[in-house]
Amino acid sequence: MFTQLAALTGARPGDRVLDVGCGTGYLTRRLAPLVAPGGEIIGVDPAPQMIGYARRHAPPNCSYRVGEGQALDLPDESCDAVVAGDPG
Repeated sequence: MFTQLAALTGARPGDRVLDVGCGTGYLTRRLAPLVAPGGEIIGVDPAPQMIGYARRHAPPNCSYRVGEGQALDLPDESCDAVVAGDPG
């Protein structure tokens, strides 16, 4: 299911994708190869323990932030795609 969702984003090499509510980062790790080379995945989740897990398992082009989707520290229109929610 997550692999299909990643493909549906239309993410391509060089893209920057935001995953709101990333949890453990599973979807971000599925997206990472789609945006390589040169792309970046940013995961945001309010739970520090989830972000900690995601960081420990992250490929080099993934970064994670503790935060909420309503208050992101990102410039407007700085991402090529945004994913949110649990597809399961």
